[in-house]
Amino acid sequence: MAVISSALTGSLSGSAVANVATTGTFTIPLMKSIGLSPRFAGAVEATASTGGMIMPADYGRSRVHHGGFLGISYTTIVIAAIVPALLYYAALIMAIDLEAKKQGLKGLSKEHIPQVKAVLKARGLLLLPLVIVIGTLLMGKTPIYAGFLGIVSIIVASWITPDSTVRMTPKKIAEALNEAARGSIQVTIACAAIGVIICVVTMTGIGSTLAFNIVSMTNNTLWMILLVVMLVCIVLSMGLPSTALYIVVAVTVSPILIKAGVMPLAAHFFVFWFGALSNITRRWRWQAIPQPASPAPIRCKPRGMRCGWRCRALSFPFILVYNPALLMQGEDVGVFSIIHMIVTALVGIYALSIASANFWLMKTHWLERLLFIIAAIMLIKPGLLTDLAGAALIVSAGVMHLLRYKQRAPLAANLPESNE
Repeated sequence: MAVISSALTGSLSGSAVANVATTGTFTIPLMKSIGLSPRFAGAVEATASTGGMIMPADYGRSRVHHGGFLGISYTTIVIAAIVPALLYYAALIMAIDLEAKKQGLKGLSKEHIPQVKAVLKARGLLLLPLVIVIGTLLMGKTPIYAGFLGIVSIIVASWITPDSTVRMTPKKIAEALNEAARGSIQVTIACAAIGVIICVVTMTGIGSTLAFNIVSMTNNTLWMILLVVMLVCIVLSMGLPSTALYIVVAVTVSPILIKAGVMPLAAHFFVFWFGALSNITRRWRWQAIPQPASPAPIRCKPRGMRCGWRCRALSFPFILVYNPALLMQGEDVGVFSIIHMIVTALVGIYALSIASANFWLMKTHWLERLLFIIAAIMLIKPGLLTDLAGAALIVSAGVMHLLRYKQRAPLAANLPESNE
Protein backbone atom coordinates (compact mmCIF):
# COMPACT_ATOMS: atom_id res chain seq x y z
CA MET A 1 0.00 0.00 0.00
CA ALA A 2 2.86 2.37 0.84
CA VAL A 3 4.56 1.71 -2.49
CA ILE A 4 1.46 2.00 -4.67
CA SER A 5 0.14 5.12 -2.93
CA SER A 6 3.54 6.80 -3.19
CA ALA A 7 3.79 5.86 -6.86
CA LEU A 8 0.40 7.33 -7.72
CA THR A 9 0.85 10.45 -5.59
CA GLY A 10 4.39 11.05 -6.80
CA SER A 11 3.37 10.72 -10.42
CA LEU A 12 1.15 13.77 -9.91
CA SER A 13 3.26 15.93 -7.62
CA GLY A 14 6.71 15.10 -8.99
CA SER A 15 8.18 16.02 -5.58
CA ALA A 16 9.67 13.47 -3.20
CA VAL A 17 9.31 15.74 -0.17
CA ALA A 18 5.66 16.51 -0.92
CA ASN A 19 5.02 12.82 -1.53
CA VAL A 20 6.43 11.80 1.85
CA ALA A 21 4.52 14.57 3.57
CA THR A 22 1.30 13.37 1.92
CA THR A 23 1.54 9.59 2.17
CA GLY A 24 4.29 9.05 4.73
CA THR A 25 2.26 10.43 7.60
CA PHE A 26 0.12 7.28 7.60
CA THR A 27 2.17 4.66 5.72
CA ILE A 28 5.29 4.90 7.90
CA PRO A 29 3.40 4.47 11.21
CA LEU A 30 1.40 1.66 9.61
CA MET A 31 4.56 -0.18 8.53
CA LYS A 32 6.03 0.27 11.99
CA SER A 33 2.83 -1.02 13.60
CA ILE A 34 3.09 -4.41 11.84
CA GLY A 35 6.73 -4.86 12.89
CA LEU A 36 8.97 -3.30 10.25
CA SER A 37 11.92 -1.45 11.72
CA PRO A 38 11.71 2.37 11.68
CA ARG A 39 14.83 2.54 9.53
CA PHE A 40 13.47 0.19 6.88
CA ALA A 41 10.02 1.83 6.96
CA GLY A 42 11.59 5.23 6.36
CA ALA A 43 13.75 3.80 3.57
CA VAL A 44 10.72 2.24 1.87
CA GLU A 45 8.69 5.45 1.98
CA ALA A 46 11.60 7.60 0.81
CA THR A 47 12.42 5.27 -2.09
CA ALA A 48 8.79 4.86 -3.13
CA SER A 49 8.16 8.61 -2.95
CA THR A 50 11.28 9.39 -4.94
CA GLY A 51 10.20 6.90 -7.58
CA GLY A 52 7.18 9.09 -8.25
CA MET A 53 9.54 11.50 -10.01
CA ILE A 54 10.17 8.91 -12.74
CA MET A 55 6.57 7.81 -13.14
CA PRO A 56 5.22 8.50 -16.66
CA ALA A 57 2.43 10.77 -15.46
CA ASP A 58 4.86 13.34 -14.05
CA TYR A 59 3.56 15.43 -16.92
CA GLY A 60 4.12 18.99 -15.72
CA ARG A 61 7.80 18.89 -14.98
CA SER A 62 10.80 16.93 -16.19
CA ARG A 63 9.00 15.11 -19.01
CA VAL A 64 8.45 18.37 -20.87
CA HIS A 65 12.15 19.23 -20.61
CA HIS A 66 13.07 15.71 -21.71
CA GLY A 67 11.29 16.39 -24.98
CA GLY A 68 12.88 19.82 -25.27
CA PHE A 69 16.42 18.50 -24.94
CA LEU A 70 15.92 15.43 -27.10
CA GLY A 71 13.54 16.90 -29.67
CA ILE A 72 10.91 14.18 -29.25
CA SER A 73 7.26 14.28 -28.26
CA TYR A 74 5.81 13.93 -24.77
CA THR A 75 4.01 10.74 -25.81
CA THR A 76 7.32 9.09 -26.72
CA ILE A 77 8.76 10.04 -23.32
CA VAL A 78 5.73 8.65 -21.48
CA ILE A 79 5.82 5.35 -23.36
CA ALA A 80 9.55 5.02 -22.74
CA ALA A 81 9.11 5.60 -18.99
CA ILE A 82 6.42 2.97 -18.41
CA VAL A 83 8.56 -0.18 -18.19
CA PRO A 84 11.48 1.36 -16.19
CA ALA A 85 9.08 2.84 -13.63
CA LEU A 86 7.25 -0.47 -13.21
CA LEU A 87 10.55 -2.32 -12.83
CA TYR A 88 11.62 0.21 -10.20
CA TYR A 89 8.53 -0.42 -8.11
CA ALA A 90 8.70 -4.16 -8.75
CA ALA A 91 12.21 -4.17 -7.25
CA LEU A 92 10.95 -2.22 -4.26
CA ILE A 93 8.01 -4.58 -3.68
CA MET A 94 10.31 -7.62 -3.95
CA ALA A 95 12.70 -6.14 -1.39
CA ILE A 96 9.86 -5.35 1.02
CA ASP A 97 8.41 -8.85 0.64
CA LEU A 98 11.75 -10.48 1.39
CA GLU A 99 12.30 -8.23 4.40
CA ALA A 100 8.83 -9.07 5.73
CA LYS A 101 9.48 -12.81 5.32
CA LYS A 102 12.87 -12.39 6.96
CA GLN A 103 11.24 -10.84 10.01
CA GLY A 104 8.26 -13.22 9.98
CA LEU A 105 5.71 -10.43 9.62
CA LYS A 106 2.05 -10.72 8.65
CA GLY A 107 -0.29 -8.29 6.91
CA LEU A 108 -3.31 -6.51 8.29
CA SER A 109 -6.42 -8.47 9.17
CA LYS A 110 -9.41 -8.25 6.84
CA GLU A 111 -11.46 -6.11 9.20
CA HIS A 112 -8.77 -3.41 9.11
CA ILE A 113 -8.60 -3.30 5.30
CA PRO A 114 -10.88 -0.75 3.58
CA GLN A 115 -13.37 -2.08 1.06
CA VAL A 116 -12.37 -1.10 -2.47
CA LYS A 117 -15.95 -0.83 -3.72
CA ALA A 118 -16.96 1.45 -0.87
CA VAL A 119 -13.98 3.74 -1.39
CA LEU A 120 -14.51 3.97 -5.15
CA LYS A 121 -18.21 4.62 -4.67
CA ALA A 122 -17.50 7.48 -2.29
CA ARG A 123 -14.49 9.07 -4.03
CA GLY A 124 -14.03 7.27 -7.34
CA LEU A 125 -14.92 10.37 -9.36
CA LEU A 126 -11.73 12.03 -8.10
CA LEU A 127 -9.78 9.77 -10.48
CA LEU A 128 -11.46 11.42 -13.47
CA PRO A 129 -9.13 14.50 -13.57
CA LEU A 130 -6.09 12.22 -13.80
CA VAL A 131 -7.57 10.48 -16.83
CA ILE A 132 -8.46 13.84 -18.41
CA VAL A 133 -4.97 15.29 -17.94
CA ILE A 134 -3.12 12.24 -19.27
CA GLY A 135 -5.55 11.89 -22.17
CA THR A 136 -5.15 15.57 -23.06
CA LEU A 137 -1.37 15.28 -23.11
CA LEU A 138 -1.47 12.13 -25.22
CA MET A 139 -3.68 14.01 -27.69
CA GLY A 140 -0.78 16.41 -28.25
CA LYS A 141 -2.05 19.39 -26.28
CA THR A 142 0.31 21.60 -24.29
CA PRO A 143 1.02 20.90 -20.58
CA ILE A 144 -0.47 24.29 -19.68
CA TYR A 145 -3.73 23.41 -21.40
CA ALA A 146 -3.79 19.96 -19.76
CA GLY A 147 -3.06 21.46 -16.36
CA PHE A 148 -5.90 23.98 -16.75
CA LEU A 149 -8.35 21.20 -17.64
CA GLY A 150 -7.08 19.23 -14.65
CA ILE A 151 -7.78 22.14 -12.27
CA VAL A 152 -11.28 22.67 -13.65
CA SER A 153 -12.12 18.95 -13.68
CA ILE A 154 -10.95 18.33 -10.10
CA ILE A 155 -13.16 21.18 -8.85
CA VAL A 156 -16.17 19.86 -10.76
CA ALA A 157 -15.48 16.27 -9.65
CA SER A 158 -15.32 17.34 -6.01
CA TRP A 159 -18.74 18.98 -6.34
CA ILE A 160 -20.49 15.88 -7.72
CA THR A 161 -18.72 13.20 -5.65
CA PRO A 162 -20.91 11.57 -2.97
CA ASP A 163 -18.33 12.29 -0.23
CA SER A 164 -19.09 15.83 0.89
CA THR A 165 -15.84 16.15 2.89
CA VAL A 166 -13.74 16.53 -0.26
CA ARG A 167 -15.82 19.19 -1.98
CA MET A 168 -13.92 22.31 -3.02
CA THR A 169 -15.54 25.39 -1.53
CA PRO A 170 -14.53 28.90 -2.67
CA LYS A 171 -12.34 29.17 0.42
CA LYS A 172 -10.58 25.87 -0.34
CA ILE A 173 -10.06 26.91 -3.96
CA ALA A 174 -8.48 30.18 -2.87
CA GLU A 175 -6.23 28.35 -0.40
CA ALA A 176 -5.20 25.86 -3.06
CA LEU A 177 -4.30 28.61 -5.53
CA ASN A 178 -2.35 30.43 -2.84
CA GLU A 179 -0.45 27.28 -1.88
CA ALA A 180 0.32 26.50 -5.52
CA ALA A 181 1.68 30.02 -6.08
CA ARG A 182 3.90 29.73 -3.00
CA GLY A 183 5.11 26.31 -4.09
CA SER A 184 6.10 27.60 -7.51
CA ILE A 185 8.49 30.11 -5.97
CA GLN A 186 11.01 27.39 -5.13
CA VAL A 187 10.98 26.05 -8.68
CA THR A 188 11.14 29.53 -10.18
CA ILE A 189 14.20 30.53 -8.17
CA ALA A 190 15.92 27.22 -8.88
CA CYS A 191 15.28 27.49 -12.62
CA ALA A 192 16.54 31.07 -12.65
CA ALA A 193 19.77 29.99 -10.98
CA ILE A 194 20.07 27.04 -13.34
CA GLY A 195 19.80 29.41 -16.30
CA VAL A 196 23.05 30.98 -15.10
CA ILE A 197 24.62 27.53 -14.76
CA ILE A 198 23.61 26.60 -18.30
CA CYS A 199 25.17 29.79 -19.68
CA VAL A 200 28.38 29.16 -17.76
CA VAL A 201 28.59 25.55 -18.96
CA THR A 202 27.88 26.57 -22.55
CA MET A 203 30.19 29.60 -22.76
CA THR A 204 33.16 28.13 -20.89
CA GLY A 205 33.00 24.68 -22.43
CA ILE A 206 33.26 23.02 -19.03
CA GLY A 207 30.73 20.40 -20.08
CA SER A 208 32.90 19.16 -22.94
CA THR A 209 36.00 19.32 -20.74
CA LEU A 210 34.29 17.29 -18.02
CA ALA A 211 33.15 14.70 -20.55
CA PHE A 212 36.64 14.40 -22.03
CA ASN A 213 38.31 14.02 -18.64
CA ILE A 214 35.87 11.38 -17.38
CA VAL A 215 36.14 9.34 -20.57
CA SER A 216 39.94 9.55 -20.44
CA MET A 217 40.09 8.72 -16.73
CA THR A 218 37.94 5.62 -17.16
CA ASN A 219 39.72 4.52 -20.37
CA ASN A 220 36.36 4.72 -22.17
CA THR A 221 35.06 1.74 -20.15
CA LEU A 222 31.28 2.02 -20.02
CA TRP A 223 30.62 0.55 -16.58
CA MET A 224 33.27 2.80 -15.02
CA ILE A 225 31.81 5.83 -16.79
CA LEU A 226 28.37 4.92 -15.45
CA LEU A 227 29.70 4.74 -11.88
CA VAL A 228 31.41 8.13 -12.15
CA VAL A 229 28.35 9.73 -13.76
CA MET A 230 26.15 8.21 -11.04
CA LEU A 231 28.22 9.90 -8.31
CA VAL A 232 28.29 13.22 -10.18
CA CYS A 233 24.50 13.16 -10.65
CA ILE A 234 23.89 12.44 -6.96
CA VAL A 235 26.15 15.29 -5.84
CA LEU A 236 24.90 17.87 -8.35
CA SER A 237 21.20 17.11 -7.72
CA MET A 238 21.08 17.28 -3.92
CA GLY A 239 18.32 19.59 -2.73
CA LEU A 240 16.91 20.38 -6.19
CA PRO A 241 13.33 19.79 -7.41
CA SER A 242 12.76 17.51 -10.38
CA THR A 243 12.81 20.19 -13.08
CA ALA A 244 15.94 21.87 -11.77
CA LEU A 245 17.91 18.69 -11.18
CA TYR A 246 17.12 17.36 -14.64
CA ILE A 247 18.30 20.53 -16.35
CA VAL A 248 21.55 20.47 -14.35
CA VAL A 249 22.44 16.83 -15.09
CA ALA A 250 21.19 17.00 -18.69
CA VAL A 251 23.51 19.90 -19.47
CA THR A 252 26.59 18.73 -17.56
CA VAL A 253 26.80 14.93 -17.57
CA SER A 254 24.40 13.47 -20.14
CA PRO A 255 26.80 14.40 -23.01
CA ILE A 256 29.38 12.15 -21.31
CA LEU A 257 27.21 9.07 -21.74
CA ILE A 258 26.20 10.02 -25.27
CA LYS A 259 29.88 10.42 -26.17
CA ALA A 260 30.51 6.95 -24.71
CA GLY A 261 27.98 5.46 -27.14
CA VAL A 262 24.86 5.34 -24.97
CA MET A 263 21.54 6.01 -26.69
CA PRO A 264 20.52 9.65 -26.01
CA LEU A 265 17.16 8.78 -24.45
CA ALA A 266 18.74 6.11 -22.23
CA ALA A 267 21.48 8.54 -21.23
CA HIS A 268 18.95 11.20 -20.19
CA PHE A 269 16.91 8.65 -18.26
CA PHE A 270 20.03 7.42 -16.47
CA VAL A 271 21.19 10.85 -15.32
CA PHE A 272 17.70 11.97 -14.33
CA TRP A 273 17.07 8.72 -12.46
CA PHE A 274 20.17 9.12 -10.28
CA GLY A 275 19.47 12.81 -9.95
CA ALA A 276 16.08 11.89 -8.54
CA LEU A 277 17.65 9.30 -6.24
CA SER A 278 19.72 12.06 -4.64
CA ASN A 279 16.58 12.74 -2.59
CA ILE A 280 17.24 9.59 -0.59
CA THR A 281 20.94 10.19 -0.08
CA ARG A 282 22.08 12.05 2.98
CA ARG A 283 22.45 15.77 2.40
CA TRP A 284 25.47 16.69 4.45
CA ARG A 285 24.40 18.57 7.62
CA TRP A 286 20.88 19.15 6.27
CA GLN A 287 18.53 16.21 6.06
CA ALA A 288 18.79 12.50 5.55
CA ILE A 289 15.60 11.70 3.67
CA PRO A 290 12.42 13.67 2.92
CA GLN A 291 10.57 14.00 6.21
CA PRO A 292 6.83 14.53 6.71
CA ALA A 293 5.74 17.31 9.04
CA SER A 294 3.94 14.97 11.43
CA PRO A 295 3.66 15.01 15.23
CA ALA A 296 5.44 11.63 15.39
CA PRO A 297 8.91 12.05 13.85
CA ILE A 298 10.57 9.28 11.84
CA ARG A 299 13.19 7.73 14.07
CA CYS A 300 15.43 6.75 11.19
CA LYS A 301 16.48 10.33 10.54
CA PRO A 302 19.60 10.22 12.78
CA ARG A 303 20.74 7.20 10.77
CA GLY A 304 20.04 8.79 7.43
CA MET A 305 23.15 7.51 5.71
CA ARG A 306 22.21 3.89 6.48
CA CYS A 307 18.68 4.67 5.30
CA GLY A 308 20.03 6.14 2.09
CA TRP A 309 22.29 3.19 1.29
CA ARG A 310 19.49 0.73 2.07
CA CYS A 311 17.32 2.63 -0.42
CA ARG A 312 20.15 2.69 -2.93
CA ALA A 313 20.30 -1.12 -2.87
CA LEU A 314 16.64 -1.24 -3.90
CA SER A 315 17.20 0.40 -7.28
CA PHE A 316 19.22 -0.61 -10.32
CA PRO A 317 18.90 1.86 -13.21
CA PHE A 318 22.03 0.62 -14.99
CA ILE A 319 19.80 -1.87 -16.75
CA LEU A 320 18.39 0.91 -18.96
CA VAL A 321 21.78 1.57 -20.52
CA TYR A 322 22.45 -2.06 -21.37
CA ASN A 323 18.84 -2.81 -22.32
CA PRO A 324 17.51 0.17 -24.33
CA ALA A 325 14.63 -2.04 -25.49
CA LEU A 326 13.07 -1.41 -22.06
CA LEU A 327 12.65 2.20 -23.22
CA MET A 328 10.87 0.98 -26.34
CA GLN A 329 13.88 2.22 -28.31
CA GLY A 330 16.25 0.53 -30.73
CA GLU A 331 16.26 -0.95 -34.19
CA ASP A 332 15.20 -4.47 -33.24
CA VAL A 333 12.49 -3.59 -30.74
CA GLY A 334 9.48 -5.87 -31.03
CA VAL A 335 6.85 -7.40 -28.82
CA PHE A 336 8.83 -10.58 -28.13
CA SER A 337 12.10 -8.75 -27.53
CA ILE A 338 10.42 -6.39 -25.06
CA ILE A 339 8.79 -9.30 -23.22
CA HIS A 340 12.13 -11.09 -23.13
CA MET A 341 13.87 -8.03 -21.69
CA ILE A 342 11.15 -7.51 -19.07
CA VAL A 343 11.24 -11.15 -17.94
CA THR A 344 15.03 -11.25 -17.67
CA ALA A 345 15.04 -7.89 -15.88
CA LEU A 346 12.47 -9.07 -13.34
CA VAL A 347 14.41 -12.28 -12.69
CA GLY A 348 17.64 -10.34 -12.32
CA ILE A 349 16.03 -7.82 -9.98
CA TYR A 350 14.63 -10.61 -7.83
CA ALA A 351 18.03 -12.30 -7.65
CA LEU A 352 19.61 -8.99 -6.64
CA SER A 353 16.90 -8.48 -4.01
CA ILE A 354 17.61 -11.90 -2.52
CA ALA A 355 21.33 -11.13 -2.38
CA SER A 356 20.68 -7.71 -0.86
CA ALA A 357 18.32 -9.08 1.80
CA ASN A 358 20.56 -12.13 2.41
CA PHE A 359 17.34 -14.14 2.69
CA TRP A 360 14.97 -16.22 0.59
CA LEU A 361 13.27 -19.13 2.37
CA MET A 362 15.89 -18.72 5.07
CA LYS A 363 19.22 -16.95 5.41
CA THR A 364 21.33 -17.49 2.31
CA HIS A 365 24.79 -19.06 2.29
CA TRP A 366 27.66 -16.83 1.17
CA LEU A 367 28.11 -18.91 -1.99
CA GLU A 368 24.39 -18.68 -2.82
CA ARG A 369 24.50 -14.94 -2.28
CA LEU A 370 27.50 -14.60 -4.56
CA LEU A 371 25.81 -16.65 -7.28
CA PHE A 372 22.68 -14.50 -7.09
CA ILE A 373 24.75 -11.31 -7.46
CA ILE A 374 26.68 -12.65 -10.46
CA ALA A 375 23.45 -13.90 -12.04
CA ALA A 376 21.84 -10.48 -11.66
CA ILE A 377 24.84 -8.83 -13.34
CA MET A 378 24.75 -11.38 -16.18
CA LEU A 379 21.04 -10.74 -16.78
CA ILE A 380 21.62 -6.99 -17.03
CA LYS A 381 23.79 -7.35 -20.12
CA PRO A 382 21.62 -8.25 -23.12
CA GLY A 383 22.41 -11.36 -25.07
CA LEU A 384 21.30 -14.95 -25.21
CA LEU A 385 24.53 -16.36 -23.75
CA THR A 386 24.56 -14.01 -20.76
CA ASP A 387 20.87 -14.67 -20.13
CA LEU A 388 21.39 -18.43 -20.20
CA ALA A 389 24.42 -18.13 -17.93
CA GLY A 390 22.49 -15.96 -15.49
CA ALA A 391 19.55 -18.36 -15.50
CA ALA A 392 21.88 -21.31 -14.87
CA LEU A 393 23.46 -19.53 -11.90
CA ILE A 394 20.05 -18.71 -10.43
CA VAL A 395 18.91 -22.33 -10.81
CA SER A 396 22.12 -23.54 -9.19
CA ALA A 397 21.80 -21.14 -6.27
CA GLY A 398 18.09 -21.93 -5.93
CA VAL A 399 18.69 -25.69 -5.85
CA MET A 400 21.41 -25.28 -3.22
CA HIS A 401 19.11 -23.12 -1.11
CA LEU A 402 16.14 -25.50 -1.41
CA LEU A 403 18.28 -28.49 -0.41
CA ARG A 404 19.54 -26.68 2.66
CA TYR A 405 15.99 -25.58 3.50
CA LYS A 406 14.62 -29.13 3.24
CA GLN A 407 17.43 -30.43 5.42
CA ARG A 408 16.76 -27.79 8.02
CA ALA A 409 12.95 -28.25 8.11
CA PRO A 410 12.94 -31.71 9.80
CA LEU A 411 15.48 -30.46 12.35
CA ALA A 412 13.33 -27.45 13.18
CA ALA A 413 10.27 -29.69 13.60
CA ASN A 414 12.08 -31.89 16.14
CA LEU A 415 13.27 -29.00 18.30
CA PRO A 416 11.65 -28.80 21.79
CA GLU A 417 8.95 -26.15 22.21
CA SER A 418 9.84 -22.98 24.07
CA ASN A 419 8.55 -22.38 27.61
CA GLU A 420 7.56 -18.81 26.73
